[in-house]
Amino acid sequence: MATFDITKQVNQGRQQSSRRVEMHFHLDFSATGGLTDGTGLANTETATLGTIPAGFVFEFSDTILRTAEGEAATLNIGTVASATAFLNAGDVNGTPNASIARGTILAAGTYFHTNTAIQIACPGANTINVAVVDFTLVGYMVDTRLEK
Repeated sequence: MATFDITKQVNQGRQQSSRRVEMHFHLDFSATGGLTDGTGLANTETATLGTIPAGFVFEFSDTILRTAEGEAATLNIGTVASATAFLNAGDVNGTPNASIARGTILAAGTYFHTNTAIQIACPGANTINVAVVDFTLVGYMVDTRLEK
């Protein structure tokens, strides 16, 4: 399985007030083809979006489909340890501007004791190369001095 690092190419932002943290990622799969191997995100590939900082406690995630794929395709968003931690086989061919059903994901209150990569994968048989998805990860820092 090929793995790509697209952290510098994915539009992302972070808002933090005191200990509260929101991380935002804008995934435009029509641009991702050029970010990986030129063919979109295939079911044999994973891509790293960003990093969850050490000391982060997960509360919830939300994934909004902005542009549908145009054919059946699913997306996982997670970590190396849990490929479906934040989105489990989310349908990226659904209704635009609607939340994607998360499926079974990581429990609220999960603590990340080390910096942890956020990864995406296409678990189905299709390639994702048209969809546009906004992903938000929300939680808080137990101790902001742990961040690296």
